[in-house]
Amino acid sequence: MSKIQKILIPTDFSTQAQKAVQYAVDFIKEDSDIELLLVHVFDPENSIVTVDEAELQLKKIQEETIKPKGIPSDFIVHSGELMTSLQKLQKDENVDLIMMGTVRPESPDVEMVTRAAQFVKAADCPILIIPENVQSFRLKKIALALGKNEIDDSFALGILHFIARYFDAKVHILTITSDDSSSTVENKNAATLSYYLETIDYEHHFPVYSDIEQGITEYVAQNNIDMVAILPRNHAKKDKPSEGRLTKLLALHTRVPLLAID
Repeated sequence: MSKIQKILIPTDFSTQAQKAVQYAVDFIKEDSDIELLLVHVFDPENSIVTVDEAELQLKKIQEETIKPKGIPSDFIVHSGELMTSLQKLQKDENVDLIMMGTVRPESPDVEMVTRAAQFVKAADCPILIIPENVQSFRLKKIALALGKNEIDDSFALGILHFIARYFDAKVHILTITSDDSSSTVENKNAATLSYYLETIDYEHHFPVYSDIEQGITEYVAQNNIDMVAILPRNHAKKDKPSEGRLTKLLALHTRVPLLAID
């Protein structure tokens, strides 16, 4: 099964980026050997923060937020376009998970909203989006949302398994359909889930909704879910890749942390 050993957090030093850092610190826990990598990506032509200033701010975050918890950490200041740079650093630094903060769709910082949603679609690694409204850390219930398609990459479930075991969290599997009939794909997915999640506590639900996003949102609210996990299909290999519409909508509108496993 997969294991998280290094988490990357991009920061522009905003309040929301700092919230993602704090979430990561709480996520890692004091007794863990998970490493935290802070990254500031800047455009040399338009940046209002110099490299020296960025390094000072990153060191301050290390000293004030990360080191007191005994968490190993490092930082990088990188020049270039944000999404391309993060994808390169993820591979070069052997990052297992990227965490990034975002704001509400109606926020004045429209660029930050769009950037997070676009990156979730483009990235080829697990991404955890921390929405603006998250006030404290809690991770006891995780909802894994599935659609009508067969699970494309069953090995991706390893990250979900690791997180659920790490926090002793219960996984609520949601197969959202437009009717209450079962299918061959659902039976295949059930067998896959039984194999990859057999050592964790989980239950399978089949809510009926014509609108998948609405179904996920209502289930999360009604059951006090702490995190939603999805398996984006924009890099699917077994079937035709999707355009990532649901992934983008959830990244834009989620009220709880969203884990996109790719």
